[in-house]
Formats: sequence, structure tokens, C-alpha cells
Amino acid sequence: MFPVCEYNGNRYEAGESFPDDDGCNTCNCLRGGAVACTLMLCLDTPIPLK
Repeated sequence: MFPVCEYNGNRYEAGESFPDDDGCNTCNCLRGGAVACTLMLCLDTPIPLK
């Protein structure tokens, strides 16, 4: 069985890349089920206020 990542309700196989929900960053499914995403500032995306 291959390791999978779950991210925002979707499943990805280890080594697979996919777009982040913000529309400008990219995520990768790492071995062991961890997800790593780039952290670029998305100028066209509003920054949520907390």
C-alpha cells in the first residue's frame, strides 16, 4: 500500500503535486503522509482577517 496524504478533503499519493486552495501556491504529498506547501504571497488573493 502506498502512503497517501489527505488535504482539504482530497487524497493524494506520495510524490504527487497539487495546487493549494489559494490558487497560487503548490503542495506536495510527502512520504509518510505529510503535506508541504509553498508559502508565496498571493497578490490577487485577499488576506483573511483573524
